[in-house]
Amino acid sequence: MNIELNKSNIKIEGNKLIVELTPELRSMLKIQQKPLKSLPPGTCIIDNIGNKWLIIRHDCDNTTKVWRKELLDDTYKFDDKSNNFAVSKIKDILNNENGKILADIYKGFGKRNVLNDAVDLTSLDGLDTYGTYECKVHLGTIDDYRSARKMGLLRSENKFPFWLDTPDSTNEGTSAFYVRIVGGGGGCGYNGCNWVVRGVRPFVSLDSAIFVSVGNESEV
Repeated sequence: MNIELNKSNIKIEGNKLIVELTPELRSMLKIQQKPLKSLPPGTCIIDNIGNKWLIIRHDCDNTTKVWRKELLDDTYKFDDKSNNFAVSKIKDILNNENGKILADIYKGFGKRNVLNDAVDLTSLDGLDTYGTYECKVHLGTIDDYRSARKMGLLRSENKFPFWLDTPDSTNEGTSAFYVRIVGGGGGCGYNGCNWVVRGVRPFVSLDSAIFVSVGNESEV
């Protein structure tokens, strides 16, 4: 089997060779595609540029929530002064239309298939000061993390701790400074929004009608 690689379907990032899964390559490699809506939560899917994502849930509005299996290579500060994801620097980085993170997600699933998601910013202590915020890419909430762990996902050690959307509290409670994180071993804790840089695992909402490539069950 001969696979033709050229500048249009490959790129090099550090020590990684990233190959875009064109329809021709999928056919040659016998990569199976299935309707996203037909796959159960917990399934590992592969986007068009080779990134792996985990299905967290299907919602009644014909959208599917997926969480990237691997952390991004870089680490980031949440914000300089606020634990409100809606006004945070990390929100701007994730949703920058000219940035690499969103560009890769568009390449992976198709721009029109990446939908706005209403992020519930209720704090850990039950305050809805921040309400909900709509965007295309966020960090996943503490409830999303609970759901993933309950399905047996995200059980392996993390390369480094990563941020969640969920604030620890707000000014109506104890502080508008602390943000929930997931530690390297999988336990939940908190950091100040500007203490340190942490990892990012993008969480997105997709059109459930699209077809996706399915990863091996052992990869979850």
